[in-house]
Amino acid sequence: MISAFIGVLAIVGVYWNYKMVPSNENQVKIGATYMTMNNDFYKVLNNEVEKIVEENNDILYTRAPALDVDKQTQQVESFIEKGVNIIIINPVDANSQKLIKALKKAKKAGIKIVVVDSQLSDDSSVDTRRLYRIIIKLVFYALKI
Repeated sequence: MISAFIGVLAIVGVYWNYKMVPSNENQVKIGATYMTMNNDFYKVLNNEVEKIVEENNDILYTRAPALDVDKQTQQVESFIEKGVNIIIINPVDANSQKLIKALKKAKKAGIKIVVVDSQLSDDSSVDTRRLYRIIIKLVFYALKI
């Protein structure tokens, strides 16, 4: 449950960054791909993201590759083509060079990458590691409420 809370806070941190930074487009587009939607954890996580997205009239593309890394790689490529601002990913295979290459391509395109409930063998394209300070501050703030 703590990892779900931290995951949601990481997503909110990246999302907040996009809402606060001036941009030509008002709408934030988020692509989310979880290894499977058979796990309640990913359903709950996605529902929380969806609530925030709906409250702000933004766009959420949710995909589930059914434990197929090639399919997940195609989903990441699709998110790049759609011009999403953020990709939330629970990688099917943390060592997949195809998936890592696609995420690096997304990063190069200026897309923020949030990895939830897992790690990648090469996390150089991942933005969540820089968000831990923000997450810790948000956790402390939430505990004060």
